[in-house]
Amino acid sequence: MEDLKQSLKGLGWYDFFYSTYVSTIRVSAEL
Repeated sequence: MEDLKQSLKGLGWYDFFYSTYVSTIRVSAEL
């Protein structure tokens, strides 16, 4: 399981999640 976490970090999964979160907020604001 630890290997999976390391792989996610390597792929910038956290950055992807954060970007998606910010995009969702922006879309909601536009609505």
